[in-house]
Amino acid sequence: ETAAMRLTVHITVLSYAGNLRDLCFLTAMLALREAQLPTVVTRPSDAELKTLGRSNAALTRFWLDQPTRYAMNYETRRPLTLQRCVVPVTLATLSDRRSALSVLELLAQSSSAAVPSDAAAATWLLDPNADEERVADGVATFIVDPARQTIVFSSLNASCVTAATATQLRSTAVTHATTLRDALQL
Repeated sequence: ETAAMRLTVHITVLSYAGNLRDLCFLTAMLALREAQLPTVVTRPSDAELKTLGRSNAALTRFWLDQPTRYAMNYETRRPLTLQRCVVPVTLATLSDRRSALSVLELLAQSSSAAVPSDAAAATWLLDPNADEERVADGVATFIVDPARQTIVFSSLNASCVTAATATQLRSTAVTHATTLRDALQL
């Protein structure tokens, strides 16, 4: 038999300045890293309960009241072991449909780093804020594992991402994920 637990992470966002997906994902990873799980205790056999009943009637009654073979011991906790702490990195694009002036104004107001693209037709912004997300033509998100491998890639506008651009963006995402992982001690 196998016992299983379900762990739920609830995230409440009090203030939003952009890049909500990455924020929630990183928050969940940090919460899981700090999670403490109760230990699972297996029900003693009937013979063990008879022996236990003589010395600990309360514990025997507890087990007799349990409808299942397992119970949770909330007094003894153990840390949740994560196999991999992955980090999300999102980039947003502004295509050639934007005037050069509006792109320069947006970059001047932004604290995000601009990623040079392989085509002069687009500018990619790393970790876009709410204003940049609102005017972006496309968004690409990478999930990077500790071995610097991209395990997920999604694009909200696939026409903005060529194979060459995806390779360049992946390299930028891996570098940024490493910086985030070090800063958050993941």
